[in-house]
Amino acid sequence: MSRRLRRTRRSWGLRSRNEHGAVAVMVALLMVPLIGFVAVSVDVAALWSQRQQLQTGADAAALAIAADCLRGSCGSPAQTATTLARANLGSGTPTATVTARSPASVTVRNTAAADLVFAPVLGFRSATVTTEAKAAWGAPTGGVGVLPVLLNYCEYSYQTAGGLPASTAERTLLMSQTSVSSCTASWFGDYEPGGFAWSRANHTGCITSTRVGSEVEVGTSTSPPSNGCTEDYVGSLHNRTVLLPVFRSGRGDKNDAHVQVYGYAAFTLTGYNLGSSYTWNSPCSASERCLRGYFTRLDEQSSLFSYGAAPHLGAGFARLTD
Repeated sequence: MSRRLRRTRRSWGLRSRNEHGAVAVMVALLMVPLIGFVAVSVDVAALWSQRQQLQTGADAAALAIAADCLRGSCGSPAQTATTLARANLGSGTPTATVTARSPASVTVRNTAAADLVFAPVLGFRSATVTTEAKAAWGAPTGGVGVLPVLLNYCEYSYQTAGGLPASTAERTLLMSQTSVSSCTASWFGDYEPGGFAWSRANHTGCITSTRVGSEVEVGTSTSPPSNGCTEDYVGSLHNRTVLLPVFRSGRGDKNDAHVQVYGYAAFTLTGYNLGSSYTWNSPCSASERCLRGYFTRLDEQSSLFSYGAAPHLGAGFARLTD
């Protein structure tokens, strides 16, 4: 009985020593793939970080170029893309290119080589990372306005100091040639709208449809249109931002005047005196007709308007696209 037990113990010890050796062999065999997994995880994390940096640079460049183009001067898109790619990449030298540009969109592609730390063990010394961003821009090209007012470009330019809206300082727009900007339209004869005039476009009530390049008939009355442009309706526009058609040229006389729509300005209404009981926070005398408010930047799209290549007068958008 004791001899059998000793033999059993000796056989157990032999198997234990054999198994220890097998584990050592397995560990040795698995070291290479384990190192490979470490290499993959570390290098992939580094590549991901670099990709994020390149993507940030591409997004910033696409938006910057779109914003420049929206203002009427695209500048040097390639230089803009290169500058922002370098500014957003932690290390390395990126290559930034503007690969496509249509009248209202731009595509920026950033590329950089990344040196790998552990992957050379597996035969991979470097990798190329490429990212891409697209942006579009546009200004209103036509649509349905909620206030049938036509704005003189001379007045707009005067009130915004010849540029885009830069403050919320309130301005008073006078209807006739008494406008503080001295803007007149001599082709109207003795009826010369300085700041603004009423539109006789295809409107229903106070809603009017216009588009860039189209001609719009100017109303001869100094009062709001009578067919539905009620006091309550005008009152609903208090402190709202509306898009106003802006004209630069026209033809005709006081009885048959037409102006050509140049673009659209965003105007926040804070007061008016439009005659009769159409008065709220009036900034002018009872005998005058005026609007009060401020020109603003409206960086969003209205569902009532279409957008595309048009003069940017403060209403427009520049955004990333898929």
